[in-house]
Amino acid sequence: SGKSDSGSSKATDSVVDSGPAPILIVPTDARGALTIFNVKNLLEAGRFKTTAEAKAAGARRERRLTLNRPIRGGVVKRYEVVDSARALSKSDWSRVVAVFVSSGKLYQFNGWPKDVATPVQIFSKFAGFNVRFSDEVPDPAIKSWKVTTFDISKNPDKR
Repeated sequence: SGKSDSGSSKATDSVVDSGPAPILIVPTDARGALTIFNVKNLLEAGRFKTTAEAKAAGARRERRLTLNRPIRGGVVKRYEVVDSARALSKSDWSRVVAVFVSSGKLYQFNGWPKDVATPVQIFSKFAGFNVRFSDEVPDPAIKSWKVTTFDISKNPDKR
């Protein structure tokens, strides 16, 4: 296996770029399926834990975290992850590549720059994803946005 029990990459893996890392924005809503607490485990190690499970395992909220996502053949891509647009400087916005949403509520875009303040603007500029629990009713607003939805089970036996 190329992973340790913690899910970290082997020292022999290589990082793709040494320049500034692309940025992912995840929801602040702790009730959602994907949060700053569990995004690293999912995208880096390919294993999903609920926010409660991640917190119980010692995850803590970080203003900005770095993850190394294996992409192919031992190659690793480095990303920065934030859960607040307010954490980004004006120059950071040029590195944003994806926005994850947990609901169709517009308040999650409060504090965003004026040129990316609405779902239409955001998802025409950045890749959009909605990671939700499979037992949730799909949010009608999200259905009208240009996002890809992924369903995840709360049940560990079905992940």
